[in-house]
Amino acid sequence: MLSAATLRLDYSAGPAAFDPYANPQGTPGLSALLPFGFNLENNDQVFIRNLRPANAEFAYGGTLSGDNAFAFYGFPGFSNDFTSDPIVDNDGVPLQFAKLRLLAFFIQPLNPWAAAPATGVLISNNTNVSNNDTVTIGGVTYTFKTSVGSTAGNVHIGADADASLANLAAAVNYTGAPGTDYVGTVENPDVSAEVLTGHTLRLTARVPGIAGNDLPLTTSITTAVLVAADSTLYPQPVATLTFGAEIAEPRTARPFGGTVNITTTGNLTPDAAASTGSSANFSTEEAAAFIFARPTAWIPGSGAAMTIWFDATTGPHAAVNASVTVLLIGSKA
Repeated sequence: MLSAATLRLDYSAGPAAFDPYANPQGTPGLSALLPFGFNLENNDQVFIRNLRPANAEFAYGGTLSGDNAFAFYGFPGFSNDFTSDPIVDNDGVPLQFAKLRLLAFFIQPLNPWAAAPATGVLISNNTNVSNNDTVTIGGVTYTFKTSVGSTAGNVHIGADADASLANLAAAVNYTGAPGTDYVGTVENPDVSAEVLTGHTLRLTARVPGIAGNDLPLTTSITTAVLVAADSTLYPQPVATLTFGAEIAEPRTARPFGGTVNITTTGNLTPDAAASTGSSANFSTEEAAAFIFARPTAWIPGSGAAMTIWFDATTGPHAAVNASVTVLLIGSKA
């Protein structure tokens, strides 16, 4: 709660780009990706919360289920959904709004820069491998065999060195002809393989970052294949993948890897009339700011609610690289 005189709240540079007080007629607006300026008054009450996907529980398909941090409902007081526990201020007093003057959602990446995956290479001198030669990649050991047999991890020795390494790449990626080129039913969980080029097989950790630097890359082959850190440098034998980094250089933006979805109902968002509102739905795959504000406050319905959830393109929803900050400003009840 505010106990001081009127304060100025500015979001980003150039807050005059969206200032509800610049329009005395009270027409509300949605400021998408624009900065704004707003006057906090002495009687205002403020609710702000940062939401992260790792703290959420999701059912299959992205449906919010059982989490009390991402759904809020009720007016003039707001409660955590699913538990109906009231939302309290810093003094432990339940929030009670008489009217709302601003509702905003700020969506930002959790990690703005993409990480670099760890890599390594197997370099052949164009001499074919021998029966029972092994290569360990991540948590899987592959054994070259003249007859592929039926043991998982066996890789068929091809007609020449390149054919043998191509079969190994197929085993790592679970491509090619399982049961003929290799024995296995799944891809390597830790590492992927590129197409063999110039007698060189490049391997890359599936998860970017420094954790990939701990993935094993070793071989029993001493005469035909050299394990190296990077085929563009003078080959130096290594025992793990290398070059994994939390921020790739040159730096590239890390995408959300999914969407952030926001739904408001029960007249939580304002419309053109002074005391009524509407419902809205938003979905974004990149940083955004959605801001509703008006100098003439509005009164949501008693069933006003907001729901925020994260939906990953692939993998668990908790892996979405995004957070949402929710801001509500209104007069005290």
